Amino acid sequence: MPHVLVELQGLQECVPGPMKDAHGHEIKDHNGSAKTDSCGNLEVRTKAGSMNSEEYRKTVDDLVNFLTYVGEPGAEKRKRTGVYVFLFLGVLLVFTWLLNREYWKDVH
Repeated sequence: MPHVLVELQGLQECVPGPMKDAHGHEIKDHNGSAKTDSCGNLEVRTKAGSMNSEEYRKTVDDLVNFLTYVGEPGAEKRKRTGVYVFLFLGVLLVFTWLLNREYWKDVH
């Protein structure tokens, strides 16, 4: 699948560096030193984009936040309503506990 934001980021190339796992942590050998690989990192080298790496990360972050909002615009209202429901259930729990205590007072 083509990278649609390549004009903004630039063309990345492999550069030698430490090997990393899926979470971005360096892989170490049994001596504790980092393993190196011929393609350890990706860096923009030949064709730079119209943004530097910080501007690109900010733009992608804004884009992801916008798409999250567009995916479910009622999420904030739903979360706020959930807080009110839990507060109501907490107050109801107090009254239910007091009523239960009143009913069982004569049983024991």
